Amino acid sequence: MSEPTTRARATGAPASYEQEYDTVDRVTMPLLQRITVQALDEDYAHAARRRQEQAGATGEVESPRSVSWWLWLGVTVVVGILLAVAGRQTSQAAVDNQSSRPALIARIDAERGALAETQERVGRFQAVINELQTESDRVAQDQVSTGEALRRLQARTGYVAVTGPGVRITVQDAQGVDPGDAIRDSDLALLVNGLWTAGAEAIAINNQRLTALTYIKNSSQAINVNSRPLVPPYVVEAIGDPRTLQARLLESPSGGRFEEFARALDWQVTRQNVDRLRLPQAPARMLRSAEKGLAGNEPRPDQEGGTT
Repeated sequence: MSEPTTRARATGAPASYEQEYDTVDRVTMPLLQRITVQALDEDYAHAARRRQEQAGATGEVESPRSVSWWLWLGVTVVVGILLAVAGRQTSQAAVDNQSSRPALIARIDAERGALAETQERVGRFQAVINELQTESDRVAQDQVSTGEALRRLQARTGYVAVTGPGVRITVQDAQGVDPGDAIRDSDLALLVNGLWTAGAEAIAINNQRLTALTYIKNSSQAINVNSRPLVPPYVVEAIGDPRTLQARLLESPSGGRFEEFARALDWQVTRQNVDRLRLPQAPARMLRSAEKGLAGNEPRPDQEGGTT
């Protein structure tokens, strides 16, 4: 009998296993496989020694088949326990899921209600924002309109310098004109009134700004504006729309009469549109006197018993 067979009978391990183990090339065997084979070999050796001890005590030898049966029995028991535990856990998880579902649905409903309320509040706030934006746009538009009105008022009152496009009209007496046919204050007043009617925003004569309190008056042979004597030629500058200002001037009653006098007396009149004019501010006028306003039943100046 060979040595592998003797070893198998001594250890109780299967001869086929011992032969396979003895023929394995330990040099080329993978490390994991080597560890597994060695562990199995030691387990078999340990089991064989125990069987020998039990056989020596009882005189009986346990067959390998009985060992396998007990091994499979143990494995079956362990697997059964594991399956029972897994089933129990699955059942408990199902019960937990069923019990938590109503709470989850209630929470979802509550969150939906809160979301709907938030959206409603956002809608109210958006409506307020829209109203405030509309009011802001209206205020901004009013501000622009007020600024334009203020600019026009400042231009007409003459107490601020203004710039802008307009027309320049230069008027001069004819050569060798008779003093009686010379340009007078009333003639310049016709031209100025015609420019106001035509849409002029600001007017100056020889760099003297005209206001509501300005008077144009002859003093001997000189024409005074803002108490300053002017000498010809008279340069009348008016800020306004140059596309329409001259045409409307000719269409106005005052402008038409001025044109008639200019042609009849052979005045030298030149007209030109200017892209940018600058008119100075009018000199400030000090308040010299004031009168008490009428009250009660006191007669007005134009009523009977009043002053004329």
